[in-house]
This record gives sequence, structure tokens and C-alpha cells, in this order.
Amino acid sequence: MKTIIQLFTTFLLFLMLGYSYAQVPQAFNYQAVARNNAGNVLPLQDLGVRISLHVGSESGDVVYSETFTPTTNEFGLFTLSIGTGTPVTGTFSTINWSDYQYWLQVEMDMSGGTSYADMGTSKLLSVPYAMHSASLVWKKSGLSIHYLDGNVGIGTTDPLADTKLHVESTTPYGGYFSTNYSSNSSSALNGVYTATSANDGKGVYGRSIPTDYYGIGGYFEGGYIGSVGITESAGNYTYYGSYGYASTSGSGYAIGVYGSAYSGSGVAYALYCSGNGGYTGTWSNVSDAKFKSNIADYSAKAMDKIMLLKPVTYTMKTADYPFMGFNSGTQIGFIAQDVKTVFP
Repeated sequence: MKTIIQLFTTFLLFLMLGYSYAQVPQAFNYQAVARNNAGNVLPLQDLGVRISLHVGSESGDVVYSETFTPTTNEFGLFTLSIGTGTPVTGTFSTINWSDYQYWLQVEMDMSGGTSYADMGTSKLLSVPYAMHSASLVWKKSGLSIHYLDGNVGIGTTDPLADTKLHVESTTPYGGYFSTNYSSNSSSALNGVYTATSANDGKGVYGRSIPTDYYGIGGYFEGGYIGSVGITESAGNYTYYGSYGYASTSGSGYAIGVYGSAYSGSGVAYALYCSGNGGYTGTWSNVSDAKFKSNIADYSAKAMDKIMLLKPVTYTMKTADYPFMGFNSGTQIGFIAQDVKTVFP
């Protein structure tokens, strides 16, 4: 008795994309009810099924085919996960879903063998073509996932054209990075400029100008060092480990580099040079009158106070503080704590 297929649900499609889970293949489900020519369902029946994908038309070349041996349930229903059968022709994962249209042909042998009878051919709907984006946009490689097509927007549907990742946020953090890797070479965020052309590209660029007098371009805290600037070169020009630039066209002050230091009981330096220091322009002392008010003569016998200052000779603790760049040998000068007792 000739067997026919009544499509219960022509294409019940669940995209099982390969990048979601490593063990799940790329496939879509096909579900149907097997009936005989009298219209009766075939319960608990072993079937032989061959699926073929034709390109361009229902009579086009077969780019992929595979076989199944399903068993119907008590209602005659069977389900195939197309893409996971026994391949006969082609490779499912290499199908070019983007450039062509495909037709699905179903053939069946009611006895579970390979004497297949044609059950019809139908044009694939648009839903399976979503697998094209999975195969060409986001891809999984081992434990990693990567994106090769265009820009990624997080918090925005219109990522900037000149950036691969555009993040916008209405919360305190536009992006948050952390690492628990225990090594002095680890970093929560690593920015690298790899171009070989003669341009001053930036590994990391920070800019914050919400309004006049507000905004910090970069803020760094460290238990040992807040920020480090290093340059190592054998060239013939001037190189900068850290560079500060200031310019103003208004009436305020512009400071290229600003350091502030406070110490409760130890010694703190707002600026310290280990080695030589140099400058061009004018080195201004904060004793400048423009920073002071209520200026009056010091009348508490200034010369007597000066005579209380005690010059001493000393040697620096070069072994205890090698990073400070202290001079070796005997020195002559004053002790800061002694001066403080005379002129607090």
C-alpha cells in the first residue's frame, strides 16, 4: 500500500546555532505525520527518510542530502533534525545560505529501507537563513567567540563607524574590566596601538569635558604606583616617559602636570626626580605674592631664629632607598624637621 506524508507542521524550526553550545550542531527541525493512502496514520512505524536540499529551484542541483531512520510515535508523528543525519552529498555547515534560495525534498521508504519514494519538494522559508548570520558573523573557535562583520554596539543601535566596539551607558560605568590573575604582568585593560606608520597613535585615549572646569580624562589609583609612563629608545630625538601639555586662552591657569602630596608622619613628594631635572621657561615658587593675602612683616626677631638653624653633615641611606637616586658621600645641609621646629 502506497504511503503518503501529511505535513503536520511543514517546518517547525528551532535554530540550534553552532556557536551557542559546542556540542550542539547547526541544524533545524522538520516534523511530519506519516499516513497511508487511506489517510490512516502509521503509528510506531520504522521509516527510511532521505532529505535533499536543491539550490535555485525544486529541480536544481542537490547541494546537500542525508538519510534518517526515524520511528513514528503512537500518532504517526516523527521529527528530523536536518543537518544531523547521515550525510550522502555535501556538507551542511558549508551551505551558502546568504546568496541562494533552497528547496527541501523529502523521500521516504515506509518499510525503513532505502527504496525511497518522492513525497514532494517545498521552498525553504526565510527562517533557516538566520543560520547564515551565525556562520558568517559570530563564530565560535574553541572556547572563544569572535565577530568579523562590521561594528558592535552595546547600549546603542548605531555604533560609530570608526570603532569596532561602541559602548554607551546611563550607569556610572560605560565598561568595567577586572582580572584576578596574580602576576605583575597582568592588566585588567590592555590597549595596544600596532600601526607601523609614523603617527602618534594612542594605546589608550581618555577624554572628559562635560562643562567648563569639570572632567577628568583619566583617573588611576594604585597601592604602589598610580600610573607609569615608560619610554625606551636608542633613537636620536627626545622621548618622554610621561608628557603633560597645557594651553589656555582664558584668564585661568593651565597646568600640564599637577602633583599633590600629603603626609601624616612620613615623607611625601608632589614631584620627585630620580636623576637630573631640566626645564625651559620660568620655575615659579608658590611664595609668589599672588597666592597670598594678609602679608605683614615678621617681627619675631628673625635673625635670632635664623641663628637657631643648625647645619649638619650626613650621608644618605642609599642602600635603604635605592630607587630615590640619592647622592653618595658626605653631604652638608639642614634637617627638615629641625627647620620646622624653628619656623613651624
